Amino acid sequence: MPFTCKVGDSFYLPDIGGRHRYVILTKPNNDGKVVLVNFTDPQNVECHVIFNPKDDKRLFTKRTGIYYARARLIPTMKLKKSRIDGWEFCQLNHVKRIIIGAFQSRHTPIYILEELRIQYPMEHKQYCNWDYTV
Repeated sequence: MPFTCKVGDSFYLPDIGGRHRYVILTKPNNDGKVVLVNFTDPQNVECHVIFNPKDDKRLFTKRTGIYYARARLIPTMKLKKSRIDGWEFCQLNHVKRIIIGAFQSRHTPIYILEELRIQYPMEHKQYCNWDYTV
């Protein structure tokens, strides 16, 4: 299945720190933007969610975490024009774990939390246990 810019699409993008796998967490908002997070080595950053190869051998060749501090809201048009490589579908149960972790992490940017709150109100109500609206 090709890249469609939908929830669960995961892929490699060239970036400053090297090549990281990213995953889309939301549908496009009214501005045509989606929330994008990247997988990383959990030894280097705080990670609320850790995946192992047994979770999905195609996506996780080693112990992998989510770097919430670098979550981004990015226009789908920009993604569609980017050099997408290594597309794989990230199972929706994994996406849900990532979203829950975003609500629990104090490193998730506030604008990302707001977008996730709008698109995932039930998860926000259940799992966000700190006030970021100050």
